[in-house]
Amino acid sequence: MISRAYEEFQHCTQDESMRHLAMAREKFQQDVISRLNSAEQDGLEKGKELARLEDARKFKSLGVSTEIIVQATGLPSETVENL
Repeated sequence: MISRAYEEFQHCTQDESMRHLAMAREKFQQDVISRLNSAEQDGLEKGKELARLEDARKFKSLGVSTEIIVQATGLPSETVENL
């Protein structure tokens, strides 16, 4: 069984069109993985930003000064003031 698979592999790598198809498929799979990783990273960053905004809202509702909220959350003072 392994020898048959090896023979098939050799046959495929010798055929230019099969090699091109295999390379195109590999590139497509890598592109899909890259897009998924990028989307996941974007989602994580957006979630962190939303959490910082929520924290700032809570601090503001407790009467914490804008300066301290900016220091604690890293948000711009304009953003904190507009909450």
